[in-house]
Amino acid sequence: MSSITPFKNSDDQKTPEKPINTEKPSMKTLEKFVTQYKLNLSPKLTTEQRYKLMNVLYQNRDVFAKDISEIKKKPTKTMN
Repeated sequence: MSSITPFKNSDDQKTPEKPINTEKPSMKTLEKFVTQYKLNLSPKLTTEQRYKLMNVLYQNRDVFAKDISEIKKKPTKTMN
C-alpha cells in the first residue's frame, strides 16, 4: 500500500498574524495620537473616514516612530 502526501514548501508557511485588536479608542485618543506622530491626514475625509483611518494607524502604532531615536536597528549578520 502506498500513499501520497502533498509537498509543503517553506514559503507556504505563513508567519503568524498579529491578533486583531477590537479596541475602539475615542476620537480624543486618536486625535492625540495623530498630533503626537505629526501625521498629516487629508482635510477632505468625512468624520467617519477620518476615524477609520486614524483607528487603523493607531492599531498599528508599533511601526511608527516619533523621532529618529525610536527607530530600532536590525541586527546584521556578517559573512565569514
